Amino acid sequence: MAASLLIEPGRWFRYDGQAIVFRKRARDAATTHIFERPDGVPVVLSSEDLRTARYENRLVDHIDANLAVGEADKATRARTTMDSADPKTLDEADRWLDYIQEWQLTQLPRSERYLGPLIQTVHARRVAELAKVGRTEAPVSASQLKRRIADYLACGKNPDAVVNQHRRKGNRRPRLTQTIRSIIAEQIDEKYLVRHGCGIAALHRAIGEAVRATNKQLSAEAQQNEPSYDATSDAVARLCPFTVDYHREGPLVARERWRGIGSGIVTTHANEVWEIDDTKIDLICLAEDGVTVIGRPWLTVVIDRHTRMIMAFVLSFTPPDTHTAMEVMRRAMLPKEEWLSKYPNIKSRWPAEGGPIAVHVDNGKHYNSHAFKRALTRLGIAHRTMPVLRAWYKGVVERLFGTIARQVFHIVPGTTYANIYDRDKEQPPEEVAVATVVEIDAKLLEWVVEDYQFRHHKGIDMTPNRLWHQSAREHPFPLPRTRADIEGALSLVTARTLRKDGLEFFGLLYTSEHVVRLRMVPKHDRVREVVIRINRENLEAIEFLDTVTDVNEEHWRPAYVKRSQLKQVEGRSLEEYLLARALRNANPEEYGDRDPDFERTYEKLDENRRKATASDRLADRARAEAERERLLKDARRNSDPRANPAVAPDPGQDLQSLIDAELPRQVVARADSAASAASAASASVPAPAEFTASQRSLTSTTRRKRKE
Repeated sequence: MAASLLIEPGRWFRYDGQAIVFRKRARDAATTHIFERPDGVPVVLSSEDLRTARYENRLVDHIDANLAVGEADKATRARTTMDSADPKTLDEADRWLDYIQEWQLTQLPRSERYLGPLIQTVHARRVAELAKVGRTEAPVSASQLKRRIADYLACGKNPDAVVNQHRRKGNRRPRLTQTIRSIIAEQIDEKYLVRHGCGIAALHRAIGEAVRATNKQLSAEAQQNEPSYDATSDAVARLCPFTVDYHREGPLVARERWRGIGSGIVTTHANEVWEIDDTKIDLICLAEDGVTVIGRPWLTVVIDRHTRMIMAFVLSFTPPDTHTAMEVMRRAMLPKEEWLSKYPNIKSRWPAEGGPIAVHVDNGKHYNSHAFKRALTRLGIAHRTMPVLRAWYKGVVERLFGTIARQVFHIVPGTTYANIYDRDKEQPPEEVAVATVVEIDAKLLEWVVEDYQFRHHKGIDMTPNRLWHQSAREHPFPLPRTRADIEGALSLVTARTLRKDGLEFFGLLYTSEHVVRLRMVPKHDRVREVVIRINRENLEAIEFLDTVTDVNEEHWRPAYVKRSQLKQVEGRSLEEYLLARALRNANPEEYGDRDPDFERTYEKLDENRRKATASDRLADRARAEAERERLLKDARRNSDPRANPAVAPDPGQDLQSLIDAELPRQVVARADSAASAASAASASVPAPAEFTASQRSLTSTTRRKRKE
């Protein structure tokens, strides 16, 4: 039975182009949802229908166009969104979303009594962050926050609801002059923010004396008025409480007063907190040709903290960056059917999907980049950075890396192990590595779907799959974002300068009629940088955000690569193009100017791919049969005559069974020769001798192939 979805009554949507409003859920275990059209006709949808329509972009949020828009602006200007807002407006929207997301995490009543302490908590954190860049800000009022939360909920928790729509906000100049503000700041540093400093009344008197001393040096026209006691009190109230305690009472008192208390972050249901992190795996991988050693790949994982369900992972040789973080989040939020359809041997269902309330990351630059934070903000997800050198704040994902290493990577030939003393000194992992990154990726996916989610977890005292479904029944998931929203927020979006010859991206030039029109707009309205969106699988065209030629609506306009460069990207993905471009730049004497269309470069890459596909290495059936017979023959020749031949591998077993049987050989090879001989002499346990002989045969075969 499908899990019910949590939708607020009165929320508006557009279903197949028709506006509908949600009324209530039926009484059949809350799996039937009743909507109503403006003409009063009911629309009944099940949870599965809603989920399918959401991911197919047929059920989208219907934002009230009149929300926070002035009467004069309704007919003359389109609504400003997160995509088209200027940087100052975006900073203001991020500020409001920070308070709103903190309210979502606490789920406090929307009254000034409860919102006051929440505002103080968020403001203290924001002031501490802004102090690093020399900025300050005043706290918001409870009434303003209450109104912003109501707008946010009325628009279906869409971040665009908190974007200011008025570009001219009236006269908001400071009441105090710059001279008075400088004197107040100077006196606060000298009198108040010191060990056992003065109080506010004494600080106010000191500011008055400083103003009078300044007036003696000024002319009659430039005399400054002394600030009131309330102005002094407001200036002190804007200081970070931690900073005040740190300077007035000392670092130890400040740390003790503001440190976190408890055993860690406590969650109550699935999709509440996700943890994301990356690491280099303990395994040497080969290229697609099965011979060239590439090195150790990077693994990026997203895991749900409450259920321990692995949401998604990405395996790559490039160090993790912002695009890797966005890709793993995209995989985590979308359904996994399309991903698993490429692996017919995986039969189980992977139910991990949806979106979290908050994502916990470490202090990596790619996780704290402006683009990654903005993408999470657009999806309504709170971004939380854990303290430096406090790995236990993300203990779930850190523990997962150890589990994956022990159960997947450390049993594959070519492992480097986490501890140098566990490695095989006689045979370096580079010489015995047999797995490619594609094979490791498939093996890891099969382990996650078929093994991990159904294995009993000590931390939750049940399996992740069972706790996931149990949490879904007790705490219905919110309506998921549409696929367009997810892929739009987490897509490869960047800014490019509008040039005479078009928009440039990694040496490719894109132009179209709309690009030319954008260049023809008056200089007063012309934009210098244009936001573009890249399709990783097709580089023949890109999309750019046009907010100038049509002021009443935002459009993503297409732009096409120039004809002279079409052959460079025709039928190629972004990864293939960048690889060919790097190969061409690294070998100018072989390719260079004689290969302007990358024809010879792509031929070389395709040839390597064909060789890897048609290779006669261990992955080939016929080669595997001959290799298995050779392994068994060596094992019989080197084993004791009294050994029981019944324990030898069955010649009819498949390649995967043979590899699984050969995996323990690295552990056995670390035993001394005396123990191996004694084990081989035993009729009941002949495995060590067989594994040792097989290891020698496999190593010699690998070396012989590489010489060939």
